[in-house]
Amino acid sequence: MRFFVWQDTDFAELRKQNLAISAGTSFPTGQDDIQVDGQRIDQRAQLGTGAWGPYLGLLYAFHQDPWNLMVGVTGRYRTTNSYGYQFGAAVLWNLTLRYRVLEPLALSLGIDGRYAAHDTDSGDVQSNTGGLVLVATPGIAWNVSGAFWLYAQVQVPFATHLFGVQTVGPVVTVGLQYLLN
Repeated sequence: MRFFVWQDTDFAELRKQNLAISAGTSFPTGQDDIQVDGQRIDQRAQLGTGAWGPYLGLLYAFHQDPWNLMVGVTGRYRTTNSYGYQFGAAVLWNLTLRYRVLEPLALSLGIDGRYAAHDTDSGDVQSNTGGLVLVATPGIAWNVSGAFWLYAQVQVPFATHLFGVQTVGPVVTVGLQYLLN
């Protein structure tokens, strides 16, 4: 859920700003009891977490065509699932600048970050979990029709300080978005 707590529109300058609070939770959906040869696979390989994931965030947006700037920070906490596993609490942040090259086409560049605490399993700290990741996020968005946008972005890690033995690589996201105005 997103609640806009402040908005400012300047029609003469074609500028709009807003500040919002974002709050919600992920549900304990998806299987988290997959087994191979009678043994439950690692929690991080399960389809679901088996736990609730409430979050609270603050978002700011500045729009003055053809430029858009979005800044956000969100905190997320995970409850313990029925197997005693709890994902570490995390803080996520982003800064994205988007430029509309043509009426239906926009390019963006962002910096996203995440810091997560260690996970725990039945109260025991899991050494190869959590840490810091910073990624550069170039992207492209195309207005397919009306309120429908097709977008693609790549998250490319450029700085990490992960706990234990972990690796992180690029992530590609492609999606179709419907904007409500």
